[in-house]
Amino acid sequence: MKTARRHLRLMAVWMVWLVAGSAMAGEIFVGDKGGGTRLNPPAIHEFSSTTGDQSQLVNGDGIWTNPLDLAADRTTGDVIVLDLGGAAATHPARLLRFDGASGFRTEVAVGQNLWIDPLAVTVDHSGDIIVLDNGGGAVFLEPALLRFNGQTGQRSVIAAGHDLWHNAVDLVADPVSGDIFVLDLGGVAAIDPQAIRRFDGLTGDASVVAQGSDLWYDATRITADANGDAIVLDLGGAAVTALPRLLRFEDQSGDRTEVVSGANLWYNPIDLDAHLPTGDIVVLDVGGGAAFLLPTLRSFDGLTGDPSIIAEGTDLWVDAFAVAVVPEPSAIELCAIAGLFVVIIGRHKKLR
Repeated sequence: MKTARRHLRLMAVWMVWLVAGSAMAGEIFVGDKGGGTRLNPPAIHEFSSTTGDQSQLVNGDGIWTNPLDLAADRTTGDVIVLDLGGAAATHPARLLRFDGASGFRTEVAVGQNLWIDPLAVTVDHSGDIIVLDNGGGAVFLEPALLRFNGQTGQRSVIAAGHDLWHNAVDLVADPVSGDIFVLDLGGVAAIDPQAIRRFDGLTGDASVVAQGSDLWYDATRITADANGDAIVLDLGGAAVTALPRLLRFEDQSGDRTEVVSGANLWYNPIDLDAHLPTGDIVVLDVGGGAAFLLPTLRSFDGLTGDPSIIAEGTDLWVDAFAVAVVPEPSAIELCAIAGLFVVIIGRHKKLR
């Protein structure tokens, strides 16, 4: 009964999104470091989620210095890039905003002291930019979750401390509540288990969505669907039974289910994101060295796990590093409605 109620909840939420998404394609943005030549400059490639048609949002040698990660700002349709900068003072670290329609670039925040050791970036439901900072070895260089105002770049600290996590590798903002999920691979000791950690987006209060020694085999990235559930990319393990998987963790209970599993899901996936209007999970697969292991944008149905290929080929990108999915403008406008719908369902469930 619990599983049936949960599926009904998911289907109800996605029906709200599908009103917006059924007639519109999401735009998938892939960050590409390029190949260091004029013929292969750094770029942000744009793909239609329904047709796979490819174009370039922006390209050129000067669009960034050393990009680490990118994320979708679903409040504006823009793309945010975390740029580590360079050793020279003339190449400081930056948070860059690229207009999702024109590619016009602006600097949200810039400076040598924005962070210590950033690992990933996400954007919350109010348009603020959240950076996962692993900190440094010194006592005063604490790991932290950093918030940057999406328009002014003003920085604040959501949470800081050496006990926030053991081995954090990625984060995502819950599109419903604005809380932050952190993917923590844990430590070697039994007292440092794998975990998905939740941080209140306003207070920084920490809690655990799920933890244990067997949550996954080799987790690398995390995203969240329109229901506020965490989706984890699991590369699988060496054993024949340790298959690659997409795992869903229910936002309140932490219950784990498999979206899809199998030996041939992908070749070399490096990132993923959720297309909120449809519930699909988009995986960036950079392929392999063999001619038949093509770079591919893959999509997995969020309910059934059914796979499909959005685009594939050796000429999609040169050196892809991250993917972000942005709904069409009218779907973005319905985001608040869908989020409110989820909150109402969740409160009704608690009252029962």
